[in-house]
Amino acid sequence: MKRVVAGLVFAVALTGCGASIDSAKTESQVESWAEDIVDEPVSVDCGDENIPDEVDSTFECDLTDSTGSYNVTVTILEDTIRWEVPGWP
Repeated sequence: MKRVVAGLVFAVALTGCGASIDSAKTESQVESWAEDIVDEPVSVDCGDENIPDEVDSTFECDLTDSTGSYNVTVTILEDTIRWEVPGWP
């Protein structure tokens, strides 16, 4: 059975002045969430691109911990973002 771990955070904290998602803030939020779960350092890379803040759009990040690398799918919702990490931890 595949395991999907998901998180949810208010998107307001992740948007900058324009209508885009701040990838560095997203990385920080996902890292903090993941480290609370596994109690060890993890790194998250969402790239340096400017991510448009469009409801129902998705973008990909990479989460790396001591067991390997995992794909993170981030979905932009109306007032939040949601992320899923299939197969982790």
